[in-house]
Amino acid sequence: MPEDRLPILLFEPPGLAWLEPLAACRPVWDLRAGPRSPRELLAAAARDRELLFWPRRTMACLAPRPAPERFASGEMLLVAGHQIVLEPDALRCLDELEPGDRLAAEDGEILALRLAGPAAREFLASLDEAADRPAPGAAPRRGPLGARLEAWWEIAELGTEVLDTLAADVLAAGGWRGERRDDWPGSERVFLADGVALAPGVVLDATGGPVLLDRDVAIGANALVQGPAYLGPGTRVKPQSLILHGVFTGPQCRLGGEVEASQFQGFANKQHHGFLGHAAVGEWVNLGAGVTNSDLKNTYSAVRVRQGGRETDTGRLFVGCCLGDHVKVGIQGRLGTGSVLAPFCNWFGADFPPRYLPPFTWGDDGALAEHRLDDALRTARVVMSRRGRELDPALASIYRELFAASAPARAALV
Repeated sequence: MPEDRLPILLFEPPGLAWLEPLAACRPVWDLRAGPRSPRELLAAAARDRELLFWPRRTMACLAPRPAPERFASGEMLLVAGHQIVLEPDALRCLDELEPGDRLAAEDGEILALRLAGPAAREFLASLDEAADRPAPGAAPRRGPLGARLEAWWEIAELGTEVLDTLAADVLAAGGWRGERRDDWPGSERVFLADGVALAPGVVLDATGGPVLLDRDVAIGANALVQGPAYLGPGTRVKPQSLILHGVFTGPQCRLGGEVEASQFQGFANKQHHGFLGHAAVGEWVNLGAGVTNSDLKNTYSAVRVRQGGRETDTGRLFVGCCLGDHVKVGIQGRLGTGSVLAPFCNWFGADFPPRYLPPFTWGDDGALAEHRLDDALRTARVVMSRRGRELDPALASIYRELFAASAPARAALV
């Protein structure tokens, strides 16, 4: 294979604990930021170059690691998979690496290497999945290839950057049309894909950034969508909703009420009145009528996030909540600033839940209990079938392993 066509292997760097509520059920490179994930960004930059994967052990059933014989000979480029590859010369930086060279950030983190097969295998085997790293900073850390995604509260921030940078490339793929209207501020930056349906009175406001509505998006009467915004295929917005600057969704989300500066991975429901702001939302989440979160402290001080046995200062005034895959919040639920509900939590209390609920926690302000695995999986199958999806064995095994691994955290809480 010519040197300029070396295969690229994405690996998961250790220590990304502040992504865990969302990365618990997927490799970090599959976390959507705006319209694209790190894997999709790198694949687009590398075009038809061979792309390999080295996920952490628990994700290997979703992204199989290369067979040992793949490392027998030849060279490859190893790239840390938490990078938002947006720099126009990113591939040039990688291809200019000499054999044995590495690309590192200013803080010393290894971001890319060019290694022969056996050396690559040795490096990957040396990764310590239990290793720690410094707490995230007051802004996303960057490197020669782009920003590094290290915490859930950075996802929507980086989504704005991704959308601003990629808007022209997304539109160049075809199937989009401009929609200029006098009653839509900044409408020269409004673009609609095939099948978009807009009811009477909808306002798309692109003065703050582009508004892209992907295939088969439907928006109800008198709703407002402010840019920057990207609504993924099949997403629906209820009438009179406010979708305010910096909302990004994956496919088939349901939005209603007031939503601001939040990232939805996909297949999530926030259909009713209530406020959700500066939030990171996984897949298959459902928020009942009136659910509201806080994203600003009354003291106007920086929000601290507690997760598992650790706590950190985000350095930000506005931080909402993180809701892992299959989280459910009952009607009129309230979530405090920096709240984290890990996958398969089911909260139906009238008061605020603890700032952190470990996976598979069930209950209200009166009592907490374990969300039984078989019941959780049964509900997941029903929920996924409503979007035409099935719970495949690989994902079910990840859920089972997460249930077992989080047992000590639940026992300490309940």
